[in-house]
Amino acid sequence: MTVRTSQQTSSHADDAFLVSGHECYFDTARELRDFYQDQIRMLIENYGVSSEAEVVSGHIRCIAQRQTGTLKHEYVDTVDIIRRHLESIKLQIRTIFFAEFGGEDNAGNYREQAIKKISAVYRLMYESDEELGISLPWMFVDLLMSARNWNKNNSVLSRSKALLLRPWPLSNCSLGPDMLLCSCS
Repeated sequence: MTVRTSQQTSSHADDAFLVSGHECYFDTARELRDFYQDQIRMLIENYGVSSEAEVVSGHIRCIAQRQTGTLKHEYVDTVDIIRRHLESIKLQIRTIFFAEFGGEDNAGNYREQAIKKISAVYRLMYESDEELGISLPWMFVDLLMSARNWNKNNSVLSRSKALLLRPWPLSNCSLGPDMLLCSCS
């Protein structure tokens, strides 16, 4: 059986989810990615599901004949088993992710580091040639949204830095309290 690992469209990382300092978490992000990909690949192969999207969404179009009998409820039971396996995988992933911060209950004390770590996971998944596992960072949507908000709140600073690096004269600019103010001529 072949596991479909890529789609027609290519994905790329959105800079809005990449926070400064995420690079120091690439090693642990790789470990998490490898574990997740192995688990999802196993589900796909064991149950004859065609893609990660079907596993994660629960909308499975076809299950391998060896997994289902002739009764309609057997198909439903198999989908439920897949869902239960996925929930177990998610729990393991969260445990692994937060382990270096003392567990999920202690993660509030390390929120900035957790945001950097999920940013590293996001980048690895979206810059990979293999799309299997693309759902991994979205298990931590709260942290991804925090990364996005972090970048959004710091965008004034980022834009002013970008203006300073632009090759046009800054003679029409003045420095405001938190930003560079320029007038167009």
